[in-house]
Amino acid sequence: VEFSDGPKADGTAGMSDANTGLMIVGVELDKLGEETREIIREAMLGNTAASNMVGEPIIAIGSPIGSNSLAYGFITSTGQVLSMIDRNIHLVNTDIYGSREASGVIVDYNGSVLGIITDRKNDYETANLISAYAISDLRSSLEKLSNSTSLVCMGIYGTDVTEEALEEGVPEGAYVTEIVMDGPAMEAGIQSGDVITRIGTQEISNFDDYQKALQNSQPNDNAVVTVMRFARGEYQEMTFDVTFDALKQEAQ
Repeated sequence: VEFSDGPKADGTAGMSDANTGLMIVGVELDKLGEETREIIREAMLGNTAASNMVGEPIIAIGSPIGSNSLAYGFITSTGQVLSMIDRNIHLVNTDIYGSREASGVIVDYNGSVLGIITDRKNDYETANLISAYAISDLRSSLEKLSNSTSLVCMGIYGTDVTEEALEEGVPEGAYVTEIVMDGPAMEAGIQSGDVITRIGTQEISNFDDYQKALQNSQPNDNAVVTVMRFARGEYQEMTFDVTFDALKQEAQ
């Protein structure tokens, strides 16, 4: 790991997130010189959940256009959502043309981190435009990984029930679009098209509620998951006993 004033130190690989490929890397403070310890600061994390981010000026730092580089630009959109196992993450798209192997972070002019640069494809035709995982969607995962806690897996892809679907009689909850093969949800009997309405005692009104319920759980926890399933012309309530697993690297 190289620090801003030049010194390098051996890092230790920590926990990783199979969905995003992000990993925690630690450096022991006693491996750093006194001057380096005095200048390093904890990064401030910004808020990417705000609705007025389009047009905000940003700086990409790290290696956005090559090793040890920076670039200036603007946020062009934040509405694109990447569907991952048990979670959805927004992309912060920019007008910065960078390297295909770009890495680093984007920050606002106050120095707050708004996203971690990713090579996941954005909505634009040009593959070289810099995009980043929205930091607000990563906060809870980064905290867990930093505390050496595994991320929980139930094994679904999902989304909110749309207003149009609600008007057609689909119940409110987290709509299951796909089931992960051999995951806890599949083993318990949950199917694509089910609408998750409760995990344990926690009511699930949308997919964000679902993500929060899993964030508050641990691998090997048992939970009764309540779903509404369309059968015989109507939605019927069903319950399943689910044992959560740890999100494994093979799941990426």
